[in-house]
Amino acid sequence: MTRVFLCDDSPELRFLLRTFLEAEGDLAVVGEAGECEDLGRAVHDSAADVVVLDLSMPRSDGLAALPALREAVPDLGIVVLSGFDRGRMAARALALGADSYLEKTCGMDAVRATVRAAATGRRNARSRRA
Repeated sequence: MTRVFLCDDSPELRFLLRTFLEAEGDLAVVGEAGECEDLGRAVHDSAADVVVLDLSMPRSDGLAALPALREAVPDLGIVVLSGFDRGRMAARALALGADSYLEKTCGMDAVRATVRAAATGRRNARSRRA
């Protein structure tokens, strides 16, 4: 079972993501946040394997949260799911610690596949270090 934490300011989008991600039984949403404040601690406390992170939120910035997330939970898979065009933000997000960058227009199947890939990639990295 892969544990997923959702961070997006839209409760409706979080609900849709939760419903879709949990539909096949191998992914479980273990936490949600509408802001990036104290996100590292919340993700750590939830024991999430992967976080799905929006970049644009009212009081916080997903880009600024990336290094803190990577520091708080080094083995965390980080999937950015953003309304910003890939060409505009992907390189910055990846340089700051994201594993993947998706535009919100990509479709739910792509989100689920990317979450699974991020979890697998992080598990493989842990086992190589062990």
